Amino acid sequence: MWNSEAISFAQMRPRLLEAAGGSILDELLLERALVRTLGLESIVIDEAAIAAEEAAALGALSKDRARAEQLLERLRSSQGLGTTRWHALLTRNAGLRALARKSSSISEENVRQAYDARHGPRRSARLIVVADLAQAQQARAQLDAGTPFGEVAARFSTDASASRGGLIAPMCKLDPSYPLAIREALFGLAKGDRSEPVLIDGGYAILELRDETPGDGADPAAVRAECETAAQLAQERVEMDRIARHLLGEARPTVFDSNLEEAWRRQIESRRE
Repeated sequence: MWNSEAISFAQMRPRLLEAAGGSILDELLLERALVRTLGLESIVIDEAAIAAEEAAALGALSKDRARAEQLLERLRSSQGLGTTRWHALLTRNAGLRALARKSSSISEENVRQAYDARHGPRRSARLIVVADLAQAQQARAQLDAGTPFGEVAARFSTDASASRGGLIAPMCKLDPSYPLAIREALFGLAKGDRSEPVLIDGGYAILELRDETPGDGADPAAVRAECETAAQLAQERVEMDRIARHLLGEARPTVFDSNLEEAWRRQIESRRE
């Protein structure tokens, strides 16, 4: 009610479907596919597994419990995760993790990556990504002429960092989220230096090293258990994402509502990006 006038759910419904119908349908389809798959594997997800997912989420945010709960509340608020959706998310994650543990394993390389991410040096940089060598040479020529890297990145780069003048998050030497060629180029630079054009999938990259935060010097043997746990969690996360994509990729719902059908099409397109 507002000003003695009713606002009905019928008025809200098409807007709600446009705003979130696709993602909510995604959640429900994934939940049903998980229930079926877990049943076939004779896996039961109990409240202890769900509570473990919440504890892991809190632990990832902060080691201080009060701070972690504060950050989690902000996260839930920003993503519209009320009581129902939050519990459903934890349940889905518990199910996906149970399936992932059956098919994921860690290697010595995974452990080294975990050590590097937690205890190794990190380098911050600016990045330009272009489609071909000609554009890379044009960008490099402007840099050599004295144009600030941020301006050249904003003008040429196709990477998402272009709007930030090419600034990217600090990376460690073994970070698998960046191509090997980029990591090798960046860790071969001195502070303030720029790389020559580096060949990557789909184009060329130019990097400028801004700064380095040194590693903490932790003894790898002393922190091995910690790194193995981190590596296992990272591999599980990769496998969980793969399983979720596979289950959703097999979903073929019949959508009768026009507003929901439009939202569902957009959701499918967003998963392909």
